Amino acid sequence: MKVKEIIARYKIKGKKFEILLNWNKYNEYLKHPDKVDISEIIIGDGIFEDIRKAQRAKERDIKEIFGEKSFYEICKEIIQKGEIQLTEEQRREIIEEKKRKIINFISTHAIDAQTNLPLTPTRIEHAMEQVKFRVDPFKSVEKQIEDAISALRSVLPIKIESKIYEIRCTLDISGKMRNELSRIGKIKSEDWGTTHYVCQIEIPAGLIDALFSTVNKLTKGEGEIREIKRGK
Repeated sequence: MKVKEIIARYKIKGKKFEILLNWNKYNEYLKHPDKVDISEIIIGDGIFEDIRKAQRAKERDIKEIFGEKSFYEICKEIIQKGEIQLTEEQRREIIEEKKRKIINFISTHAIDAQTNLPLTPTRIEHAMEQVKFRVDPFKSVEKQIEDAISALRSVLPIKIESKIYEIRCTLDISGKMRNELSRIGKIKSEDWGTTHYVCQIEIPAGLIDALFSTVNKLTKGEGEIREIKRGK
């Protein structure tokens, strides 16, 4: 299968530097920058002035701009400070992926401040269209979540909230319970007694229904759930 290629272009002080990237690896890098090594993204070992014309950048220009940095250090700087020349299909793919993550985060962590009910993904998406929020394919999801919430407040009564619950179940299902609860929220304390397992878990407000469903399913309705206090 042919590797999809894209160009990263960095213009500075009247000079232009281009490198060739593996599109799939670059896409992974955008999602998990700490898990993908820069060497996996780069195709070849050249730094170009114009890739399409096969014109390599002059060594003196590279040293003038980047000093004594290694090849991969230079490539990382080009990627971070330059522009990625995406096709329309690639741009749409990144935007859609980031949009889904932004909507999922908000629907999980936010509630309607007026009704204290969860905000559905559909409602959030419609509101994003209403305020004409545009996802940037190059900005981090984390930063855009803040921007989206700020924009959506003009049309949605958004409230970011978490809650802390105490869960109590019999010891025979404590292992399963702990594993499932860890997927939903953060276990803040736990205690294995002689007959029961008790823990306190902090969860985003949007996952309260999931918490009750999980506990009731594992305990067949015999478990205990008690709200302790609101998280900050």
